[in-house]
Amino acid sequence: KEFHFKTRKTPSKAVQMEKTVFAVYGDMGTYIPMGWAVTDQLVDDNKKEQFDMVMHVGDVCYAGTGSTDAIQVIWDIWENLVEPLAGYVPYMFAVGNHEHYYNFTAYRNRFDLPGKQS
Repeated sequence: KEFHFKTRKTPSKAVQMEKTVFAVYGDMGTYIPMGWAVTDQLVDDNKKEQFDMVMHVGDVCYAGTGSTDAIQVIWDIWENLVEPLAGYVPYMFAVGNHEHYYNFTAYRNRFDLPGKQS
C-alpha cells in the first residue's frame, strides 16, 4: 500500500495566527489497554477537526507485556490498527518502557523517523 499526507507550509506573516491541531497520547496498546477504542476515538476526532500532527508519547503497542520477548505479530496488529490515521497524518513516536526489548530493535527497524540522517 502507498500512503500520503501533506505537512503544513511555513505560514506567511498574514496567517501566523492560524490554529494548529495536535493529537498527543501514549499507552495505547492493542489488546491492552484498549487500543481499538483509542484508535476509533482518534479517527473520529480527526474527522471533526483534522489533525496537523499526531504525537504518540511511548508505550506504543505493548508487544512485550507479560513476556521476556517482543511479540512481532502484536506490532503488525498495531500497525494495521493505526493505519487509517498514521497513513494520512504526520505521526511521530517517542519510545516508552514497553519498546525496550532487544535494545529497541522492533521499534528502530519498523520506523524511519527523522534524526541524524535527516
